Amino acid sequence: MYKFVVFFLALVFTPAIASGDGLITRQSPYSAGETLDRLEAVLKKKGITIFARVSHTQGAAGVGIELGPTELLIFGNPKLGSHFFTSRQTAGIDLPQIGSGRGSNSPGKTGGHEDFGREQVTGNPDDTLKFRTPTLRNVALTAPYGHGGAYDTLRAVVEHHMDTVSSLYDYNYNRQAVLPTHPTLDAENYIAMDDPDRVDFIAEHNELYPYAYSEVDVDRILDFLNALTDTASIDLRSDQDVVNGVPSGLPLDD
Repeated sequence: MYKFVVFFLALVFTPAIASGDGLITRQSPYSAGETLDRLEAVLKKKGITIFARVSHTQGAAGVGIELGPTELLIFGNPKLGSHFFTSRQTAGIDLPQIGSGRGSNSPGKTGGHEDFGREQVTGNPDDTLKFRTPTLRNVALTAPYGHGGAYDTLRAVVEHHMDTVSSLYDYNYNRQAVLPTHPTLDAENYIAMDDPDRVDFIAEHNELYPYAYSEVDVDRILDFLNALTDTASIDLRSDQDVVNGVPSGLPLDD
């Protein structure tokens, strides 16, 4: 989804062009093969994993198509990106805690106004404040974001990932949370975020390093995420689109 997910670099040897969609190509003084060799050596020196190197020229030749020197290098950092490749993995990324909680209490606290995520299922302290990473399919249609709905927009939750700890401390629920009103629950919605000790406890369980993104970077990430929308899912008013169950077997009203 984000910067720490696998990066793709396609080297197509044409003059330098900056297209309207933001794709920038550069002409290399070396051959396609040598350019990839040099890049691969630098990446390995920096401890970055090389997943695959693909020659599109050879692939094209195999089906009788002539193609100029074109290669693809796939690389990345599994330590950072692996959490975000599965809908069953869990990760602690300092999401603000809003809502009435699920019975958890950080040290010295009572009332159960916190949600420790997977730890409540496994009982393992190492799972405290880890939550399942959901699939990205149709993510643009599934606001609000975060296990408690802390962020109302996709941009806001993407920007949270850039520096999760700073984002947690800077969180303003008056601007970023949109919750329905309830006569008995309204007073409990922000107990955790109004308590500096509870916020510190969340920050202590962060697993995500900060990254520097430009506004252009964020725009491109959002373009990618919006591209994962199934247009058939935009309007689900038809009876045939009613969901009667989910693969996990969990109740739909949970």
